[in-house]
Amino acid sequence: MKRILLYFFLLFVFKNSYGQIILTNDTTVCGMQNLDLYAISASVDSLVTDDTYTQTINLGFDFDFYGVTYNKMLISSNGYVTFDTTNAGGYSPWAINAAIPNPGTPPEN
Repeated sequence: MKRILLYFFLLFVFKNSYGQIILTNDTTVCGMQNLDLYAISASVDSLVTDDTYTQTINLGFDFDFYGVTYNKMLISSNGYVTFDTTNAGGYSPWAINAAIPNPGTPPEN
């Protein structure tokens, strides 16, 4: 038993440690901001219908996606989001057969 303890002691004493030491104050990545979270809809049945998109949802900030800036989106009842707001409240395809972005094949973005 003493040999095992000695082995572990030597292992930990002579093992190199590469821990990070921070010598300055914390860095603030995102400044102080107040964010209001709210429900998509006041009605519970906004996404109960299958294969539909929600109405347009304002993000409240600009979002860059493949070089295009968006600030609105739609949520699909099929489990994805899109920034193509022309389909608001419309049909949402359930089969996604191509990688995005793929112009001409929904969802495009």
